[in-house]
This record gives sequence, structure tokens and C-alpha cells, in this order.
Amino acid sequence: MIKTIKKINNQTWIAILGGTILFLSWIVEKKFESNWINEKQKLERSQLVIDITEVQRANYEVAYNVEAKKEKQDLVVLTFIQVGLCRTYINLLSWSKGRITDDAENYKKIINSKREIDSTNISSYNSGNYEKVHYNFEFVKSFFEKNYLDLDNQFSVKVDEVDAKQNLWNIIFTLLYVLGSLLVGVSFVLEKTSPK
Repeated sequence: MIKTIKKINNQTWIAILGGTILFLSWIVEKKFESNWINEKQKLERSQLVIDITEVQRANYEVAYNVEAKKEKQDLVVLTFIQVGLCRTYINLLSWSKGRITDDAENYKKIINSKREIDSTNISSYNSGNYEKVHYNFEFVKSFFEKNYLDLDNQFSVKVDEVDAKQNLWNIIFTLLYVLGSLLVGVSFVLEKTSPK
């Protein structure tokens, strides 16, 4: 077997190297491509959820502003809207944080806090403790206004990073394809032009 390997000429080695580069870059590209597609789809699905919730937020804010501007406000209706708007704010905050974090424990804490605030608002509303709902609403609204835009910007950066990584690797794989093809081509030319 070693004698057979020693008999292989340089042109054949170049062809083997070129073919190996082509084959391995194709295999690795397919693996990376699958990961990119999954990551990109995850980000797109999370954006869809955010977009739908943004529509809910807009509807609640319109209802809240209409009720808040009335001369004679209905406290029950106003508080009910605050419960829904507060839930929408905390959903947007938690989902926005979830799509940019890799820390599962921290995200679990955020979800638990979200559930606790929502549960407190519902029980306070049902028991007629509208002041507690109003306090939670103002707190969450203030927190939302301070943090939401930053979370959305961080998401945009993450999407850009995924795109840049995909573009970089596409360039690398293209160069490897070209290199592999050139090596195979060179070996063919050398084989045809070398004296026998």
C-alpha cells in the first residue's frame, strides 16, 4: 500500500487535495447553512410575535387615552385597560429580552416576574384594589418606556450579526470552492501537458 502511495504523482495529489477541499467545504457549508436558517427563522418568528403584540399595545393605548381623557372616567374600565396594557408591556419586554439573551436562568427570572406582576394586577383588579393596579401600571409603563427601544435595537444588532456571519462564511466557502476547482483543473492540465 505504501509503494502504491509513493507511485502517485504530484498531479494526482493536487487533484485529490482539490477534490477533498471541494467535498469538505460543501459538507461543512450544508451544516452551517442549516444552523443559519434555523437561527434566522427563530429571529423572524420572534419578530412576528412582537409585531402582533405591538398591535395589541396600540389598541390598548388608544382605549386608555380615550378613557383617561373623559371628563367622567369609569374607574373600573380604566383599571381594566391598565391591566391589559400592563400585560402587553411586560410581554413585549420579556419577549424582547428573550430573543437577545442566551442566559436561560436570567430569562426564567424575567418570565416569573412577568407572571407575578400579571397575577398581582388581576387579583388586585378582582378585589377592587385599583390603586395597586394603577401603581403597577405606572411602574411597568415607565420601565417599558426606558428599556424597550434599547431591547429592540439590541435585536437589530443581533440580526445584523447573524447576517454578517452568514455572509462571511459564504465568502469563505465560495473561495474554498474556487480553490478546490482550481486545484482539480491544474491537476488536469498538468496531467495533459506532462511528458509520459
